[in-house]
Amino acid sequence: MRQNLIKKPCPTCKTSIGIGFFSNREEIVRCPKCKELLIDNPKRKQIGILILLSGLLIWIGLNNWLAIGLNWGFLIILVSLIILFLISNLTVVKKDLVIRNKQTNEISYIDRPDWNDIMVNSSGKENIFEIIEELK
Repeated sequence: MRQNLIKKPCPTCKTSIGIGFFSNREEIVRCPKCKELLIDNPKRKQIGILILLSGLLIWIGLNNWLAIGLNWGFLIILVSLIILFLISNLTVVKKDLVIRNKQTNEISYIDRPDWNDIMVNSSGKENIFEIIEELK
């Protein structure tokens, strides 16, 4: 069961999209209104991780030099996590095809050259992938 605790707006139509708190941040999601493919902005994600790591280092440094308590450390980490989630946003991903693995029913989004590579590699063998939808 996926809990959508974090809501982010679609960059195209501004529809609020729920993102799971513990979900994979590399996962491509689809906007329910405009059908755009969206993923977490990688630059903002890196900045958020840098802020979280700096919060951890500040906690360790203050704990060693000023002997602050454990509660203050958790507060610093909590503020860093909140900032990480506040600065993250969604960005549009350009993919050409939606394919499905026939064995596992897993859905993937790929580009046309990747599909051509799959076709070349599966020549003479059974292709376990099928195209579900062509995007744009």
